[in-house]
Amino acid sequence: MFDSPIPVPSASHYATLGVRPEATAEELREAMSELAAALRAKKQEVTAALEAVRAAVPGLREAVAEVQKLQADTKADPAAVAAAGRTLSQLEVRAVAQNPRYRELCDRERDLDEEVLRVNRMALQNTAERLAYDRDHPPFELLKLVDCARDELADPRVAATRLREELIAFLLARGEPVFHASDLTRTDFTSDFAPNTLLDGPG
Repeated sequence: MFDSPIPVPSASHYATLGVRPEATAEELREAMSELAAALRAKKQEVTAALEAVRAAVPGLREAVAEVQKLQADTKADPAAVAAAGRTLSQLEVRAVAQNPRYRELCDRERDLDEEVLRVNRMALQNTAERLAYDRDHPPFELLKLVDCARDELADPRVAATRLREELIAFLLARGEPVFHASDLTRTDFTSDFAPNTLLDGPG
């Protein structure tokens, strides 16, 4: 179709899923399921490591929850926020002593949560949303092959012809006489050489 390969963006939903832009809906579903399962497995490993640290440092889990709660509250007392932050910092020092990768694991857990959410929000399974995504991210729309197959039965004249062919074959298979409007529907021409009184005159 094209003389030169069309450059495809490296950062796209298709690249994340590891499929080509012309992938079928079934291939997309499988890729999304596999990726989501892989991300969940990675998160379970990270969460298990963090749970071990939280179990070894009493109060750490509650301190994290308290800080998150206060940070989400726009009306929270700044002094309370600062106090909760100091408490959490002290507990995190103990957590790092327990596992030097504690802060890295926390960041990794957040990243995995965001990645799972991003995969779940990919608008590729719905046909209309996928079309809109492809149009917004050239050249994906150009890489689709339009199905040009023609549905013969959509044309009444073609449908009638096909129906007649099937009926002729059905009747002939049972030895029934069939009227042929033209030679286009006949397959047996042996009678063409038999004498006909109308054409050949009396024998």
